[in-house]
Amino acid sequence: MDWFSVFVNSSYQIRAAWRFLAYCALLIGLFAATAIAVGTVVIWLYPAVFEVPKGDPVFLTFNSMVLFLPSAGALFFMARFADQTTVVAFGAAIHDRWLKDFSVGVGVAAGMLAVTLAGSFLFGEVHISWSGSFSATPGILLTLAALALSALSEELVFRGYPLQILMKGLGPWGSMILISLLFGLLHGRNPGATVLSVLGTILAGMALAVAYLKTRSLWFPYGIHLGWNVGLSTVLGYPMSGIQTASILTTQVSGSPVLLGGGYGPEAGLLGCVIFVVAAGVIYRMHGLKVSPQVRAALVAHAENLYIGEP
Repeated sequence: MDWFSVFVNSSYQIRAAWRFLAYCALLIGLFAATAIAVGTVVIWLYPAVFEVPKGDPVFLTFNSMVLFLPSAGALFFMARFADQTTVVAFGAAIHDRWLKDFSVGVGVAAGMLAVTLAGSFLFGEVHISWSGSFSATPGILLTLAALALSALSEELVFRGYPLQILMKGLGPWGSMILISLLFGLLHGRNPGATVLSVLGTILAGMALAVAYLKTRSLWFPYGIHLGWNVGLSTVLGYPMSGIQTASILTTQVSGSPVLLGGGYGPEAGLLGCVIFVVAAGVIYRMHGLKVSPQVRAALVAHAENLYIGEP
């Protein structure tokens, strides 16, 4: 057996699986180093940070920093040194269609939230109250910033380098399923997580992966991800993945937890699962979604390492 061919292909490029594993190892190493560095500073500045709820704006902010620094660093390092390309090829840069991709993503999220709210009224009892105030504004703004950074970090980690690299070896659908499984399982550590919440997050991950596949731009899934998180938690005041954040409104839903998600939020209910499946189908069939010429040019220039096929 030619052991050399296990690691490189016929073009003497390191195979996708090994680059994926190298990325994972680098990401874990950077995460550990960042957590230690940021954690040391945080404990010195704010010793009680680990005693506050996970939805506290300060906790969310520091947590988002710990997530973002390694996710951005790992992508840049692997793109630059392992693949000798730019982050444009992974859709992680400003390009000529970024604003349209992002705006459409936010619009998709708004539609998903509208159906979520309608389903809550249809299948349960809903009480919405005003919780915003002048004194709460700093906390809400800090929460918005933290959610924006966290959503970007998750897109870089799950739909950025790994998905693009794996598509070259496994094809688009096998790669999207694998990455979405990892996305859901890692969210199984959230407070109050259940088997159904993990399934819902896997299905949400598939919708986001399809969004990336259609445009090869992280701006589209980022718009969906950010729009959903902010709209669900900071605007409507639903629990988001088991976490209650500072919000403008507070939405309390009474009804079957299996159907509506209970204290974990809609992502842990059958309604949420159906919404994510339908969203994936709608995104896949949406007209007008295109790959930016800049992104496509970067993909074609590095076709030996990256997947350039159509959805």
